[in-house]
Amino acid sequence: MAKRHSREFWARLIGEVERGGGVEAVARRHGVRPRTLIWWRWRLGQGPRRSGRKAQLLPVVVRGAPVTFERPALVELAVRDVALRLETGTDVDYIATLVAALRSSC
Repeated sequence: MAKRHSREFWARLIGEVERGGGVEAVARRHGVRPRTLIWWRWRLGQGPRRSGRKAQLLPVVVRGAPVTFERPALVELAVRDVALRLETGTDVDYIATLVAALRSSC
């Protein structure tokens, strides 16, 4: 059975990592799994190299002409070996009725 270490033990190891020891090297030196050390770093709230500053939202400026998309005039719907070409904007209930009829008759 693996030895259980205290919270203070993990905090010391995390301190070594933060001082530049590297997760792999520190874990190997102390005989623990790197993934466990990474988990403890997260658990103790000392994620990878936090700067202590809050995230900032920056303004975004979009330059150039806006992109526009044209809807196709026809949409093709294939059900088994039957292809339907429908105008864009065709009633959805009508299409569903057509598909149900095609499925039941094929």
